[in-house]
Amino acid sequence: MLRVRRFRTSAEWLLALPALLASLWLREYHNAKIILEQKGDIRHFSVSGHLQRNIARSLILLGAASAVIMTLLIGFSVFLLIGNAKLERSHNEIYTALLGSSVVLTDTSAQSMSKDDMLVLVQTIRERDIEIRRFVKSSATASSADGGFKHKAQR
Repeated sequence: MLRVRRFRTSAEWLLALPALLASLWLREYHNAKIILEQKGDIRHFSVSGHLQRNIARSLILLGAASAVIMTLLIGFSVFLLIGNAKLERSHNEIYTALLGSSVVLTDTSAQSMSKDDMLVLVQTIRERDIEIRRFVKSSATASSADGGFKHKAQR
């Protein structure tokens, strides 16, 4: 019950905040004199209404700018967390695909594979991919050369 009351009062305070800020912005500030006495020494300080108004408005603007910046930073942080989660899932899928595509690995060696071993496996797969692409390219070149020669021989 106490938490509900606390939430209700904080919600009421939050809803009343714009009206409070507007009243502080539009308030009529008056000149103020502060008199301090210490061991018989009297000092007078004077704060003009104009200075009070400028300080109050500056603090309101500073607080609003800080709130906007914090909101943007929180949003950006959430965006980055979501992106990192997607990247982590992608890395796990790639890791699973690498483990599944490797013929050399057994179930026990796949569990104990280190990061360096995984990098070696990736490099091996890349080298195989480059070799396959070279073979396909040379085969395509050879077949196009043979096809042109056969076409001339048929005439």
